[in-house]
Amino acid sequence: MKLIKYELEKIFTIKSVAILIIITGLMFLRFVVPHARVAGNRDLVKNTAVQMVKSYGNTMEEDEFLDFKEKYNKKVAKAEKIIKDNKEFADLGVINYEEFFKITRNNGEEKYQSQELNDLYYKYRYHDEISVFNELSEMENILICYEYTLFKDENPYHGSSINENKSTWIKSVPRMKEIISSGDIKSLLPYTVFEEYDAQIKSVTTIILVSIVLMISPIYLKDKITKLNYIQYSSKTGRSLFKKKIIVSLLASILIITLQLIVFYIYYSKQGTSVFFDCSISGYYNTPVKSWYDLTFKNYIGVTILCVYAVGIIMSLISIYISSKVNTYISLLGIQVINLFIFNNLLLKLLVNYVTSMYININRLGTVYLPKYTFEIVYLLLIIIVSTIMYIRNKREQKIEIN
Repeated sequence: MKLIKYELEKIFTIKSVAILIIITGLMFLRFVVPHARVAGNRDLVKNTAVQMVKSYGNTMEEDEFLDFKEKYNKKVAKAEKIIKDNKEFADLGVINYEEFFKITRNNGEEKYQSQELNDLYYKYRYHDEISVFNELSEMENILICYEYTLFKDENPYHGSSINENKSTWIKSVPRMKEIISSGDIKSLLPYTVFEEYDAQIKSVTTIILVSIVLMISPIYLKDKITKLNYIQYSSKTGRSLFKKKIIVSLLASILIITLQLIVFYIYYSKQGTSVFFDCSISGYYNTPVKSWYDLTFKNYIGVTILCVYAVGIIMSLISIYISSKVNTYISLLGIQVINLFIFNNLLLKLLVNYVTSMYININRLGTVYLPKYTFEIVYLLLIIIVSTIMYIRNKREQKIEIN
């Protein structure tokens, strides 16, 4: 126990902790905070959805949809009055809201291609004092999404987010029927809230991985550089130190992950998304996200927390292995930069973002279908590979000759 305490003190020195706080603080401000500073349309989407949840609950049933449509029609009437009372619209031939609506949602008609019309549209679409046009735009998106679900029983999830990939569509139909029959398809969780959380938790995971690499990577190399490992190899107890270092690195990593997640979720709690916690993540309003499991947003957050711990522990074990193999800080830095790049740019999308999802978006490939147990299998393989490597390395530590 004293040895473990001693190794922990070697990791968490005042200097290393101070550097960690500065680096992670700057990364948090650079990569996490910007995702939360949403304005304009994204803020409007969330606010619209919040009002809907307060009015209708976690889902919107058919009678509630009719009520929502009535509210939409009242806003259309308000917009019509603004258009009729404003000479700018009349001068460009916009005589009603339908004409205004067509400016950016036209089918290529030459009439709607003029720069003057588009300037007028964006002037009033995002007008600070006249919000009705912006509100209507988001309400129209909700109407389109909801009305699309009306024929899902006959043609579930017809290519709306899978780029008409027939093979993917066929494989997804059974699960989509389950989502429809359970009523989860009517969930009011908006795509912006889900996407913002996914972006933020990915950034936080990256910060955690960088923190683990900074703190854990030198754990073995320091002993090599000071030749302390020679003393360790001279006794049976010393040769077992590698296992102790594994325990220490895991304890340190769990502590780092826990503290940083606490900071993040305190910050996230201020973003006003708790109203959506009991909404399913597989609703029509969160397209194209559809999960293999019946998860609420709260459940999904819980799953991502477990995933962050798993990824952090895997990175910790990889770091101690790399530390035991390299002989200089330069080689350690080079390998860990590559390691972080692979995790951040290739693995985190599957291991933290889109976790439990039926699809994943890959640059240049578009939307790719994921079998049900994809992420569980990936985690299992990573754990088996890393555990095997650490087991082999520990065995070799028992037999290393001192030169």
